[in-house]
Amino acid sequence: MKLAKFGRILKDQRGYNHLAHMLILLVLLSIVSGAGVLVSQAQKDEPNDQKTTTTTQSTTTTQIEAPDPAKPAIWTFDGKAWRVSGTPAACNKQLLTVSPLNMSQVTGVGYPGQSRGGVYQTDGTLALANAANVVLPVDAVLTEGLRYTENGEVHYLLDFTNSCGLGIRFDHLSNLNEVVQQLVDKSLPPAQGATSTLTAITGSPIFKAGDNIAAANGALTFGLYDYRTPNASSRLSSYKPTGVSPAQANYAVCWVNELPPDDRRLVQSLPATDQQAGKTSDYCK
Repeated sequence: MKLAKFGRILKDQRGYNHLAHMLILLVLLSIVSGAGVLVSQAQKDEPNDQKTTTTTQSTTTTQIEAPDPAKPAIWTFDGKAWRVSGTPAACNKQLLTVSPLNMSQVTGVGYPGQSRGGVYQTDGTLALANAANVVLPVDAVLTEGLRYTENGEVHYLLDFTNSCGLGIRFDHLSNLNEVVQQLVDKSLPPAQGATSTLTAITGSPIFKAGDNIAAANGALTFGLYDYRTPNASSRLSSYKPTGVSPAQANYAVCWVNELPPDDRRLVQSLPATDQQAGKTSDYCK
């Protein structure tokens, strides 16, 4: 009888142990579940600083800064191609927003991309009935130039560069703008006959489209160059502009087609100044 009683006690004790184990397991599950709720709640309640920081950092590292108008991109020719340092601005779809002078004063046109007088010309000429004011057709800085004498008068050739990668060349200029004259006098040597060497000009401010640069009397030589990509002619085996630097020959464009619409139609209606070359052009199609 004592043995049977002991058996019941042992059986009851095993039951208690089993029950105890079940209770411990339930307690542990409750603790884990509670901790999960607390963590989840904490994630919902606390400020999401880490996410904000990550997003901010990602935006900072991938964003392309807008070009600083006070520090335009620098374009240089390495002997084969134009290269840019810094972030260039975006060019207008129509490259020229302003004409280089009052086109109603023009009487004839020498087209860019043709031989005139046995010399290949990447720029063009605008014949003038009278003296005319010359203005910049785009925002640009003065980068280089030369001065020379022709028929006893001092003339200037000046190159300007726009941050987006456009080059502007003027030749046969006189009566320079005061600021331009100061820059020229600081950088260029005195005129030495009809020939001279291009010299870099430093310290130029950004001149705005429409700013008066100089005057032209009788004719203005004008060239437009797009440094972003070589022109279509440069890819043709038949294109051999001898005596001209590839910096101009491979990047010259038809400025006639880039003039504001009314001026473009006016210029296209004018006669060609060179009877032999006419309006034939490697750039103007």
